[in-house]
Amino acid sequence: MNMITLLKKLLKSNKILKKIHIITYLITFSLSTSVYSEVILKVEIHQTNSVISYETPPRLSQLLQDSYKLLDYRPYTLGSALINKDKNLEIEKGALLSTLKTKNENELINLYSIIKKIDFRYKENLTLDLEKIQLSHNLNPKLKGSYELHLPKRPKYIFIIDPIRSRKIIKTKVQAGYDLTKYLKNYHQKSNNKSIFNDKTTIIQADKTITNKESSYWNNKKYYLSPGSIIYFDINKNIEKASEINASLISLLQHQVDF
Repeated sequence: MNMITLLKKLLKSNKILKKIHIITYLITFSLSTSVYSEVILKVEIHQTNSVISYETPPRLSQLLQDSYKLLDYRPYTLGSALINKDKNLEIEKGALLSTLKTKNENELINLYSIIKKIDFRYKENLTLDLEKIQLSHNLNPKLKGSYELHLPKRPKYIFIIDPIRSRKIIKTKVQAGYDLTKYLKNYHQKSNNKSIFNDKTTIIQADKTITNKESSYWNNKKYYLSPGSIIYFDINKNIEKASEINASLISLLQHQVDF
């Protein structure tokens, strides 16, 4: 092998090495770019029609702080919700509607009409009170996935679901100093109802807290409702599957979004 032939082979080999090096670099760069540009958390802010994305999992407190910057009002913490878009409640809603559809009792027909119009979204069981979150590491998890953040203004109403007498959701204004008894008296007087109390009344507070007591309880203790709360008149216990229907609906009502 002469010198010229040897030099040609060396040059050709060097070019191949350079090409391999360039290809390796491009693959490495592509992979590293895809890792760092991957969206770990995507959150739609319901009230502002905007989206916040993160490439590394943020704490809940960080999400709230970033979201608050987009608002021109103070959000109502009790009614705020982090909605998991990967979890669907349509199956539960559909099952309840199917049960009600087979019944002939008037209050179940009314209840069917009410439930059909309600939008249920899966609310994560998290407090969105920023001050509390910042004081407790356990209340401040890292987040991944796809969510919708619901940050409403303080509502001016509480809601009444009374399938015994109505097939619509009734709104009544929040009254300073009113407890449950006063709200019920006011509602029945306006509706010309003879009875002031139903046998069983369930309260779903704005923060998803549930209180379910017999009417005698309300006569002995004052109970105050947060704005946006729901008063649900349970269907008559003598109706077939009443307990199951009440339990299913109350569970769903914890996940209602804006009547």
